[in-house]
Amino acid sequence: MYGRMYALAAALGLALTSGAAQAAGDAAAGEKDFAKACKMCHPMKADGKGMGPYLGGVAGGKSGSVAGFKYKGIDGSKTWDDANLDAFLTDPKAVFPKSGMPTKTADAAKRANLIAYMKTLK
Repeated sequence: MYGRMYALAAALGLALTSGAAQAAGDAAAGEKDFAKACKMCHPMKADGKGMGPYLGGVAGGKSGSVAGFKYKGIDGSKTWDDANLDAFLTDPKAVFPKSGMPTKTADAAKRANLIAYMKTLK
C-alpha cells in the first residue's frame, strides 16, 4: 500500500515539475517559433513594419498600447501577463472578439516558448 502511495506521489511530483518547466518556456525555441509563425505579420525588429505591431515591451504592458500602431478590436483593458498572453495566443477572439489576430496556437509548449521570447524583446 505504501509503495503505491510513494509511486503516486512521485508521479504527481514529476507531473507538477514538468508543468512548471513548460510554463517557464524556452526563449530560443520561442524565437524560432516566432520566425516560423509570427513574423509574417509581426516585425522581429523595433524599426520594422508589419500588419501587426512589433512586440517588444508588450509582455507585462497594457493591451493595445504599442505607440504608433492602430489596433483593431484590442483595447487597453488587459495587462499582458503570462496568463493573458497564453489565453490570447490560445484563441485571440476569445479574449478580444474583434481582434485582427487570426492565428491560434494550440500547443501549450509553443505558447510558453513564444511568451518567453516576447519577454526578451525590448
